[in-house]
Amino acid sequence: MFFYQAVYAAGMSAGSFVAGWMSSTYGLAGGFWLGGIAAILAAVLSLVWIEGKVPAKKVLR
Repeated sequence: MFFYQAVYAAGMSAGSFVAGWMSSTYGLAGGFWLGGIAAILAAVLSLVWIEGKVPAKKVLR
């Protein structure tokens, strides 16, 4: 649980800093683009990672 909390706190701190920097450098839309790209990347990586870990379910009749 400690590791989860540490990563969560680091992400909350660094994420706010990076989004603020993107917004000030590239305009307000820059922060939203960064968040959107990060979310899509996380979704794709999750699907790829889960695909190899979860066995296919068998239907019993």
